Parts: sequence; C-alpha cells; structure tokens
Amino acid sequence: MGRLDGKVAVITGAGMGIGRAAAILFAREGAAVAVVARSARNGPGVVEEITRAGGRAAFFEADVADALAITAAVDGAARAFGGLDVLYNNAGGSSTADGPIADVSTEEILRVIGVDLLGTIWASRAALPHLIARGGGSIIHTASTAGLKGLGNLAAYSAAKGGLLSLTRSMAVDYAPYKIRVNVISPGATRTERRMMLHAQRTKPITNTRQVLAGESEPVEVAYGALYLASDESLRVTGQIHPIDGGISIA
Repeated sequence: MGRLDGKVAVITGAGMGIGRAAAILFAREGAAVAVVARSARNGPGVVEEITRAGGRAAFFEADVADALAITAAVDGAARAFGGLDVLYNNAGGSSTADGPIADVSTEEILRVIGVDLLGTIWASRAALPHLIARGGGSIIHTASTAGLKGLGNLAAYSAAKGGLLSLTRSMAVDYAPYKIRVNVISPGATRTERRMMLHAQRTKPITNTRQVLAGESEPVEVAYGALYLASDESLRVTGQIHPIDGGISIA
C-alpha cells in the first residue's frame, strides 16, 4: 500500500529537478499526478516514465506566472483525475540577473516575484475550491534558504521566498476550518540540473552559504520531504517551515 494511494496531486515545475523527482515518487506511492511545466520539452517524458512504471499521470503545459494558464491546468487536472488532494507549488528559481536590490533590473524583479511568489498564489487560488470540495487536503509551497537567511546577490529571490513564508502561515489559519493544511519546504543547495548550470554561469557569487553541515541535497531527498507533507502522516502539521538545506540556515 502506497503512502498516497487514492490521492490526486498537482506538481508545478515538474519537468525536471525536484519537481520531476517528486512526480515520480508521488506516483510510485500511489498518487495520480498532474505534471505541470512551463514547456513541453521535459514534462511529457516524466509522464511517460511514470506510466511505463504502472503509474497514472498527465501533462499540463502552463507558466505559473500566467494566472489564467495555471488555473486552466489545475482545473484540467481535477477534471482528468476526478478531484484534487495535493498541490505542490514547486516551480520557481533564481537567476544570474539577480543581485543587490539597487542593481537588479525592474524586469528581473517583476519576473522573480511573478514566478516565485505570484505563481504560488495563482496556483493555490485555483486549487483551493477543488480541495474544499474534496473535504480537505495539503498545499506545499517551496521557499528557500534565501527566505530564511541573509544571502548576498539574491535580493529579488530572497524577497519572493520570504513572502512565501508569511503566505504559508496566513493560508494555514484561513483554511484550517476546511481541513486544508499549508506548509512550506525551504531547500538549500540542491543538485538540480538548473542549479548546476546557473552555478557555472554565475559571475556574482551567492555569499553566506559556505557551511553546508550535512552536505548538499539530491532532488529526491527534498521530494521525500514533500511526500511526508502530502501524505496523511502530516495531518496535524500546518503553517510550518521545513528546511531541507543541509544545515545552511543555522550555520
């Protein structure tokens, strides 16, 4: 028996990295998974991998920064699988255009806020009616060490991820009467394809990240944290921040 048997999960940013790892893991644990990604380059391949292993999955193309597109994807997932139990807001990420706030372009600030903060809001607004109709469920946001600790050269990203921490607590209070729990995972240095690419391209180093006490995470290690929050094992957990960062936030 799987830890997510009978559940339907929407995972954004599921074409690669942590989202891909979570989609495969959730499906293996019994969930029907809506793989949401900004482009069709990787998402269909994740669906194929899941279905080839005997799981249930479908691909939905949507940019989370586009409120209409992500709403259509969430609604489509609920129709395809007969409801919704879990929303994992995984999509997001920093870029090499970030830096000290006075040096970051207006365009980059708006892009980061649009994806990392507003994208989570749009997806959550779309999912909430389906979760309420289901009698409850779980919403998992993705913050970052950047939202917990002062990191240099990541001002826009830090602002967006810090906002997610407060959003999580507020939503946890508002939707507890509907048996919807809302938590946030804060990954640190995780060995995703995108992070490794940005690390190679970055000319302005991210400062104050020198001590990773327990080592860098693999994507599936973060996905296991999301699995716990998606499962009924976490029924009494809401409004909480869950760092999975190798200890960067306390070093």
